Amino acid sequence: MAETQSTPIVALVTRLPLHHQRDVLQEALGDGYRVTMGAGDPADPAVVAMVAETDLTFGRQTVLAPPSLRVIITPSVGTDHVDVATARARGVKVVNTPAHNRRETADHTLALILSVIRDLRHAGAAARSGEWNVLETRPRLIRGRRLGLIGFGDVAQLVAMDALALGMEVLVHEMKGLTPETLAAGARQAADLTSLLSWADIVSLHVPLTPATRGLIGAQQLHMMRRGSAIVNTARGAIIDQKALARAMEEEHILHAALDVLDQEPPDPDDPLLTMDRVLLTPHMGWYSDRSATELYRNVGTRLRELLEQPAD
Repeated sequence: MAETQSTPIVALVTRLPLHHQRDVLQEALGDGYRVTMGAGDPADPAVVAMVAETDLTFGRQTVLAPPSLRVIITPSVGTDHVDVATARARGVKVVNTPAHNRRETADHTLALILSVIRDLRHAGAAARSGEWNVLETRPRLIRGRRLGLIGFGDVAQLVAMDALALGMEVLVHEMKGLTPETLAAGARQAADLTSLLSWADIVSLHVPLTPATRGLIGAQQLHMMRRGSAIVNTARGAIIDQKALARAMEEEHILHAALDVLDQEPPDPDDPLLTMDRVLLTPHMGWYSDRSATELYRNVGTRLRELLEQPAD
């Protein structure tokens, strides 16, 4: 019993039943560490690392709870759900996993884009209700659709290449410019955000959540978009002002929205977006597949072991 208690603990902190991921993490870490899983603040003195899943917020209290904490790792690109300032102030390293699951997220983004172009959310609801009438749907031709990408990191670059291959036009708003590959394939850079919003049939978001991007797409930006256009978000929910989006959709200025992320997850049961026929919601699953989850947690375990084996600062 004493040996078990003295074994360093890696706490997988989540509400989700990630039993498979926990087992993969344990295998990757080896016998020198013990993996626990739960949603509470891990205050055990043996906790040396936390795996901070994105379904929870890791505020000051959580970050300060384990007295021996050395590392917080997020199995995601973003660290906006972690109080990074508090962690750094107490000498805790905060690291993310930016190189993983890019293909899954790009695939999911493209699936959402195609779904809004073909009006699949509304068409499916109509068919199930007995409205077997194509005139009640608003599908559009994929080829020639105008796709605007805000941000142009790894995921957006994959989405751009896929969309161009399907015959879509692609315009990008990105301060760092475009890659030679996407330029050669036919993507173009927008002069500014306003010109992209007014041009695109579908706007897809690919920026991290920062103070500068929180609420980036508000009422003013939504009404800069073309009437009847669509918005897709697989980045972070708070980049869009969701109340403004709901109003724009009620007015049918924005016809479709496909959202894998929300400002509040899970959403409030009274959120008006939940009842709108032309809003397609998925539960923050863009990163996920059986294969990717296994590879991700194997890499998280390997990275954690490397960090924990380094001498403490």
